[in-house]
Amino acid sequence: MALSPSNGKTVLVTGINGFIGSTIGLLVLSKGYTLRGTTRRLESVRSLLEGPFKPYADRVAIFEIADMTAADAYKDAVSGVHGIFHVASPVAFDLCTWDQVVEPAVQGTLSLLESAHRHAGGQLRSVVVTSSGTTVVTPAEDAPPGYVFTENDQNTWAVPLAKSVPAEFPKSNIGPLMYSASKVAAEQAMWQFRQDRRPSFAISSVHPSVVLGPSLNLPRNPQDLNVSLKPIYDIYSGTESTYPPPIGTASFVDVRDVAAVHLWALQHPEVADGERYIASSGFAPTQGMVDVMREQFPPNSRTAPGEPGKGYVEGIDYCDRRVPVWYPKDRIQMCGTKAHKVMQIRWRTLAETIQDTVLAFQEFYGQKAGQSKGETDP
Repeated sequence: MALSPSNGKTVLVTGINGFIGSTIGLLVLSKGYTLRGTTRRLESVRSLLEGPFKPYADRVAIFEIADMTAADAYKDAVSGVHGIFHVASPVAFDLCTWDQVVEPAVQGTLSLLESAHRHAGGQLRSVVVTSSGTTVVTPAEDAPPGYVFTENDQNTWAVPLAKSVPAEFPKSNIGPLMYSASKVAAEQAMWQFRQDRRPSFAISSVHPSVVLGPSLNLPRNPQDLNVSLKPIYDIYSGTESTYPPPIGTASFVDVRDVAAVHLWALQHPEVADGERYIASSGFAPTQGMVDVMREQFPPNSRTAPGEPGKGYVEGIDYCDRRVPVWYPKDRIQMCGTKAHKVMQIRWRTLAETIQDTVLAFQEFYGQKAGQSKGETDP
């Protein structure tokens, strides 16, 4: 298949080696853009450069930025670009202090925006910042049963709690708390920058729920998969027979749809400027993922059945389709209606996402999960 010719425009993706960043990178390359990416370590991008990005080698440049919080850290990377996707942010639940998590997220965002404002040039039309669904939700126990969170909702609890964590606060929850606070504080800093500096380029934000889907940059050891993909691998491989609770609201979105929302926002600055967009496809409770997977891959007896059908109902999704796995009436959810209507995006269903994720695992780790790539069955 012939590659798309260059469209003459250059975009920057920070955190290009990450799950979302790499997917955005491949999407923009396929649309004819020249890609610049940033990473803390060049080695982390090698598999992308030698794999999915290789056909576009003449349109890819990678910048190593060890400290994204430093003044003018992005000066060279932003110079002359037409659009920026700011995806890079600390995501490590074992980091548990404000200085380790929140401060770098805020300063990294401000460093990128300031560099864009001062050094990018007048051709820059749009900056799209990857935020998180956690910036719009409140804890489940504080929300009315069945509440539907939209872009109008704000997380007002994470930052004050992270600034003064009570002694009795569960230690296992401190990492996720700091992550939530980092996303909230970084978004607040972004909107304050827009208000104070009045840049010539549009600024918008994308707020994904739990991101699933096929990764372009899988780790060699599946035990090192990120927090959203590891449960899917464990279910398929039979690594776990007792399934963990879902993450947050159990709302999910396919990483490819997250990339599509980012690109639309960048390409429509006159509409997207100042807007927040939730990226959320629907409901992905652990049991729902198990049931979908066992239906799609029936020969795989390693996947324990759990309690089929428990914890979800059939329903109508944000694209007005009847789907077999949906929120019970008392379950809170993140609403993907705005992006669907404004962008005409067709959210991928849970079945599509699970199938493509498992196929990616099979291709990379072996036809049977748990089997290393290159091994054969006895």
